[in-house]
Amino acid sequence: CARRLHRGKFHWGDAWRGDQLRLTEEQLAALVQGQLLGAGFVLRGDLAAFPFGDAPDKGYFYVGGPLKDAIIDYVPKTPDSLGWPRLEGLNGLASLTGVDLRIQANTGSVIPGDGPAIALNRVLARIPNIEDNAILSIEGQSSAPATAYLALNRHSPLGGLLDNALDEARADGDWNVPLWLNVPLYDTDETTVSGSVVFNGGTFQLDSVMPVMSGVNGQLDFSDTGIRSQGV
Repeated sequence: CARRLHRGKFHWGDAWRGDQLRLTEEQLAALVQGQLLGAGFVLRGDLAAFPFGDAPDKGYFYVGGPLKDAIIDYVPKTPDSLGWPRLEGLNGLASLTGVDLRIQANTGSVIPGDGPAIALNRVLARIPNIEDNAILSIEGQSSAPATAYLALNRHSPLGGLLDNALDEARADGDWNVPLWLNVPLYDTDETTVSGSVVFNGGTFQLDSVMPVMSGVNGQLDFSDTGIRSQGV
């Protein structure tokens, strides 16, 4: 089943033909790429109330199963916005239960602009209610060379959320970054973020007037409300 997001609301396609759904070009562009393998499917109840988000007592809807090579382009780049890089190569489980959409991925990646890929694991992407005021939450673990995260800062709204604190930063070595992102799809300007940079050696320089630190260990916590270090 394909749905189209508009101002935080998803809408079922209008034209059914037997067991097929006719989709517009705009709806096709909104589809998440990937394969749902051996999916389970349950639909019962009053179809007038489908998918039963506002009337769970009138029926039950579920589709879900193993997910392979999925891509989530949740906030695409536009002429007026940097957008967030796609979550790619997601492998795990996906389910839609009523209006609760979940993807639990064991592996995946993000390619931030001109930087190297960021490896993802133990990712949970969820929209608790896709019917109204949809809010996407993404949480998980990530690891990559430091330059990948600095590229993410430059090529996504992350830099602005951090008040451009890392815009002049330079670093090498490998980072581990647990990350949490909360994206109101009806107003992505209200996105919030939090996470931690776990240093594993390497160098770090916050800006051109700060000294270069070598053999860096410890943790740098960040969010849209500020940055603080722990044992760096």
